[in-house]
Amino acid sequence: MRSVGKWLAALAVAVVLSGCASSGDEGPASGETGGQLVVTSIYPVYEFARAVVGDRAEVVNLVPPGAEPHDWEPSPGDIRRLNEAAVFIYSGAGMEHWVEKTLASLDNPDLIAVEASRGVDLLEAGGHGAGEKDAADHDHDHGQWDPHVWLDPKAAIQQVEAIRDAMVEADPEHQAAYEANAAQYITELEALDEEFQRGL
Repeated sequence: MRSVGKWLAALAVAVVLSGCASSGDEGPASGETGGQLVVTSIYPVYEFARAVVGDRAEVVNLVPPGAEPHDWEPSPGDIRRLNEAAVFIYSGAGMEHWVEKTLASLDNPDLIAVEASRGVDLLEAGGHGAGEKDAADHDHDHGQWDPHVWLDPKAAIQQVEAIRDAMVEADPEHQAAYEANAAQYITELEALDEEFQRGL
């Protein structure tokens, strides 16, 4: 139960901050990476990407600490990063309203853009409906479906798999490393899901 409590606390922080990795958080120094740039939209996706990528690429997150990802808009510097990136990973499911317009504005035909929640069974919004406040005490409407898919370990596994597949497509030379990193992280998520089932 202790690890369940830690995971719930970590998830609560992720929901409250929802984009708490700084846009200046660039992961390992570029000399320690394979030279590719991977850009993520929000903190939970950034954490999943770092687990899969390891030291094979530089991972940066766009939405800065304390920013509300539903209202945030990319700056010219963020657009420049996306134009330099090999892979862009966003959660999707309506979490980042700015993605479609931003992708259309890029001059980066080789960019691999990944909606990590594609194919995940979404839950109805419930308590996150129109006019209600989320854990960060912000008013926003998610519509019918709750986009906070990473809160379910099974859905998180699907997001990790989507990130793994994108990295293999972008850098097939290091396929084995991405698959091994993802498998290790998925094993932890599966164990966590079992603890949830037993403890909750």
